[in-house]
Amino acid sequence: MKQAASSEYFANVFSCDAIQKTKPHPEVYDLPRQEIVGDAWMIAAHAWDIAGAARAGYKTAFITQPEGDYLSVYPKPEGVANGLLSAVKQIV
Repeated sequence: MKQAASSEYFANVFSCDAIQKTKPHPEVYDLPRQEIVGDAWMIAAHAWDIAGAARAGYKTAFITQPEGDYLSVYPKPEGVANGLLSAVKQIV
């Protein structure tokens, strides 16, 4: 976030290092739940990450780059977009 100069846009940053487990373990997706008011969204470019978040109760949006098509073996995301801005526009 420091390199992208985007930290001012986020209230919190959660790391799986805090629980020493990695995604798609359900406890990783539980970390932000303490801070979330309202709907929880996961926007990601990896289908396995979308699947983990969906199974944890998040609404999801899949960014098609770099993986391309979303595999039908995973839970269907609420949105599919070619980039972050497009995904955010679908959500709002």
